[in-house]
Amino acid sequence: VAYHWYGDPRHEMWPAREGQVLFDNLRRVHELRPDKHIIMSEACQEFGPRLSSWEVGERYGEAIIRDLNNYLEAWIDWNLILDARGGPNHVRNLVSAPVIADVARDKVLLHTPYFYMGHFS
Repeated sequence: VAYHWYGDPRHEMWPAREGQVLFDNLRRVHELRPDKHIIMSEACQEFGPRLSSWEVGERYGEAIIRDLNNYLEAWIDWNLILDARGGPNHVRNLVSAPVIADVARDKVLLHTPYFYMGHFS
């Protein structure tokens, strides 16, 4: 069973605050079907890169730990590397990534999720 991590009202504008169970859903899926593998198949932080923000890395760390504690078996980022604007992607929304390629300055920037993910690799 694969799922996406979106819907945390602490980090995104669109979900309703009431009724959010987030990490408990993984446990519920496992209880219903313990024979199924649970994989988080897409994660990224919306609204473009925020290179100096540790909040994005902390979100990754919290999500990975809480997911693993609720029967997760694999965790996959949606965009490992993006440009300095947070693109390109197929729907043209600008998001963040663990690695940012700043081609204008010929630099590769390691964003906070990169360091958090390194602890689980």
